[in-house]
Amino acid sequence: ADDCDYTGDLKIGCTETLAATKLGPCLPDFLRRYPNARPSLTTAAASVLIGKVAAGHLEGALIPGFPHHPDLCIKALAHERLCIVTSYRYASLEECLAEKMLRLFVTSSDCPYNTAFQSWHSPADEAVICSVEIESFAAILNCVQDGLGIFVMPSTASDAIRAKYGVKTFQLPRQVSVTTSLVHRRSNRHSRLLSRLIDCLTSAAGA
Repeated sequence: ADDCDYTGDLKIGCTETLAATKLGPCLPDFLRRYPNARPSLTTAAASVLIGKVAAGHLEGALIPGFPHHPDLCIKALAHERLCIVTSYRYASLEECLAEKMLRLFVTSSDCPYNTAFQSWHSPADEAVICSVEIESFAAILNCVQDGLGIFVMPSTASDAIRAKYGVKTFQLPRQVSVTTSLVHRRSNRHSRLLSRLIDCLTSAAGA
């Protein structure tokens, strides 16, 4: 089919972090290829998005992790190695993690990135990790830039984030990783537009 034949609405969801690091960078290419597409994006925590997809309010959602839900199909798009985002005050990852009180910014309390990080990192006996929940990705990165805490995200977007926000990133060991998944309802075969968006996301991940 001609690209202009892909016409219509596409209601999709995404977490704040993946909107900034995955879906956002992909959308310009998608819209250039399919100029008659009308995507509508909802950002929320993964658990909220799963509920919206299951209820039929969204056609699909891009989320971290690989959840199990009886009414949803889950497609793994990429296996993401994670990184720590810090201000320029730290010379190394070891120096950052040696802090006695480490403020960890999260976009939601159940974020798989932070779960993976805290499962790997065991603070020293007297050290404390204090989680601070802020839904806005940009607001978190501004706080990190000012040296107020750290943030965990996929390392594939680290170059762009360093350039845009003036922060440092330190890659975590390969085993500290999270799958990026696309979820949609089992009862409905996803639309041609969603298929094309998946193609764009997959192409970007392999670039």
